[in-house]
Amino acid sequence: MKIVRADPAGGEKAIVFDLDGYQHGRVTELPELRDGDLVTIEPNRITVVGAVTKPGPVDLPLGASVVDAVSAAGGPLDNADLSRVVITRPGPDGPAREVVNLEQYLYQPQQAPPLPPVRAGDVVAVEAGTVDTKLAYVLGAVQKPGVVTIPAQEASLMYALAQAGGPIPQVGDATQVRILHPGPQGAESTVFDLQSLTAGNAPAGPIPVIRPGDVVWVGLLDQPGKGVLVLGAVTRQGRYPITSPAQTVMDTLGLAGGILANTKASKTRLIRADGVTVPVDLAAAVNQGGLTPVVKDGDVLVVAADRGGRSLWDSLLSVFPFVSLLFRP
Repeated sequence: MKIVRADPAGGEKAIVFDLDGYQHGRVTELPELRDGDLVTIEPNRITVVGAVTKPGPVDLPLGASVVDAVSAAGGPLDNADLSRVVITRPGPDGPAREVVNLEQYLYQPQQAPPLPPVRAGDVVAVEAGTVDTKLAYVLGAVQKPGVVTIPAQEASLMYALAQAGGPIPQVGDATQVRILHPGPQGAESTVFDLQSLTAGNAPAGPIPVIRPGDVVWVGLLDQPGKGVLVLGAVTRQGRYPITSPAQTVMDTLGLAGGILANTKASKTRLIRADGVTVPVDLAAAVNQGGLTPVVKDGDVLVVAADRGGRSLWDSLLSVFPFVSLLFRP
């Protein structure tokens, strides 16, 4: 913070005050202000470099953490080594360096120490490393449903949800986050109350660990089991009512705002309440004027997104053929 004051002898003089230091206890006395003083606060500008999406300067509020800085730079790249994030801070005796292990905050948030704040002039460097990444799936009422990468052999549920943008506010039911672990003998299911954790309450058990091939499902708050749940490459994911006994898949997609440009229309699936999966070829229905199936209460309609020649739905079923269990109340 800078205070510009008129000098009785003529001209102006500038008084520099460490506002961040006052907020964090390094400075104990506030400067006196006088009539005519001009107070200016410089932006809390931090430079983020290395393995991030958009390296460069970012402006953050006072008290922001190193995670805020990395997020403002677009987040880490897949090859980022989050175990060694370096903060370099200028000082009167030369630059000081602090190494932060962000992996600990992602994988063991309950045991991690407080995140260090960043200050104006800091440089945050995210180093690139060799990371063995594998795939898991985060579906349902999240901002970006689909495939997420899991570093090494496992990651926390919080890490996987963060890659998918987190639950959709006022839509996702964070009290019932379901995790399915595939295995040779079937599915092992875990339900976790994420809402209690984010509200600051102690969780009933440890935060679940996500491994390659796992599926995370965030359900919807409104009327489970009623209407048709529409997921995937549509304008508005959600649950839609059945307004006519003759309502079809195409009618329901219209309620959801239509399909997106990256849709693999021939790979749409309708999952009935009894678990039976009905293939739906939207491309043929549009091009040849064919009819699509009539929908029923409790149906789940999954519109596949194209992932370079293979739909997400096909990729998911190849790993987890009983994924329809996720959609049941």
